[in-house]
Parts: sequence; structure tokens; C-alpha cells
Amino acid sequence: MRIPIRYIPFIIVFAVVVFGAAAIIINYQNKKLIEAGIMRKRALYFFKRKYIFKSKLLDLKSIYDAIDKSYMDSEGIVCQLKESQSSIVMWGKSVDNETTVVFTSKGGKNYDVEFEFYVEDVEGYPIERYINVFLTSVEKAFEQLDPDYKGSSEPFLK
Repeated sequence: MRIPIRYIPFIIVFAVVVFGAAAIIINYQNKKLIEAGIMRKRALYFFKRKYIFKSKLLDLKSIYDAIDKSYMDSEGIVCQLKESQSSIVMWGKSVDNETTVVFTSKGGKNYDVEFEFYVEDVEGYPIERYINVFLTSVEKAFEQLDPDYKGSSEPFLK
């Protein structure tokens, strides 16, 4: 079955309208999340960076407990503590992908926390919002537990 050439401009206009509407809706939803403090405004491709937090926290469980999981649950984000691996794992229920946050303790005094986000999307589904909500929750946990924590980020070489 061939599409008559006279319908092609209508199909193109329809596709532009659909993608434009989707972009407007996503932008509106993200703006509401930023205003509510659930997400933070970040640079483009922020998920292609390694985030390092230095703090005087003594145990991984206190960090995990301080992470606000209430919004993550409603957004479909699962957050799980894996003490045996010194990590907190995050993934989206609708995205079959796992982002691991590794917490390492140096001398029992500082936690150096490295976030490494390896993928932008899974099967075309963007995970930027998941990562932003999760990263914001972790940042807030550190701010709550240790106001003197040091945070930085750097591009990772993969």
C-alpha cells in the first residue's frame, strides 16, 4: 500500500504537531517538578558526568534512610540499599535499566560517592528525569545530614 504523495505534507505536519505537543508537556511537567523541589535544573547532558560527594558521614544506611523515596515511588523509581556492595541502586520500573551509586569509605571518616550514569535511554525511553529526581534526592540527603559536604562533578571517559 502506497501513500499518495498529496498526503505527505499532512503527515509531516501531524508528526511535527505530535512531537511539539509531547515536548511542551514534558517541559511543563519538568518545570513543575523543579518548582516543587523534586528535581533541580541541570545542564544539558548532566547524566554524562560523574558526581562526587565528599562527606563525613559514617554509614551507608544513614544516607539511604535520608533519601526521600516518596516521590520516587510515585514516579516509578525503585531505590534499594545493597550494603554488602556498599551501593545504593536505582532503576525505573518502566525502564529495564539499573543505575548504581557506589559509596566508598576511606578510613571510616569520609564517603566518596560516585554516580556514573551510562545510558541516555533504554529502547528509546529517556531516563533523564529518573536520574535527575534520584540525584536531587541524594543531594538533599547529603545536605540534610552534613551541611559541609563537598560536591563536584567531572566528565567521565567511557
